[in-house]
Amino acid sequence: MANERLATEVWNSRRVGFKHQSYVLFQEGILGNKPLTWNSLAEVRASGWDGLICIRSRKGIARSKTEFNKNYAEAEETVKTWISQGLDSKDITFNQAMPDQDLILQGEVQRMEGGLYLYGTFVKKPMNLGLAEKSFSINGFGALSLLQKSLYPQSYADLERLLEQFPDSILEFSSYSRSVGDLPGRNTVFWELRNY
Repeated sequence: MANERLATEVWNSRRVGFKHQSYVLFQEGILGNKPLTWNSLAEVRASGWDGLICIRSRKGIARSKTEFNKNYAEAEETVKTWISQGLDSKDITFNQAMPDQDLILQGEVQRMEGGLYLYGTFVKKPMNLGLAEKSFSINGFGALSLLQKSLYPQSYADLERLLEQFPDSILEFSSYSRSVGDLPGRNTVFWELRNY
């Protein structure tokens, strides 16, 4: 209930000022298509998921420290380490590992004067690693054209909806060559929306 209230407040304010707010929007499905997600290793186990998972922190661990493509035992070790470093277990989240081999475009997009601005990468690795390895910036018609070419129509409509509602925010996304996520007919997942 508290998460629903916070999500409604953020949606109505048109600003995402803190990372925990973005996580609530993500978890509540307000950002749209997302991978399978869990709030604890117990939830992962109970779901029956036996694939690789990613481990993230809502706060306390830098974004660059996200752990990708871990099996359950490796995830347990990561959680133990993070807790020993002072992170509260309630601030740790998990999601299914995405098919990086099928990535076609990922990065950050936002509205700017003159149209869209895209900071992206074609590297087939988790976003932080891909952007660090080889990135590009493009704006205006070039950004629009690349996004429309890379995103399925429904995914592009989702992107437009989010940027319309949050015109001053940055939106993180990953697009794949096939359908992914928990909503049908989409090839793009939206990771984060932020003004911070």
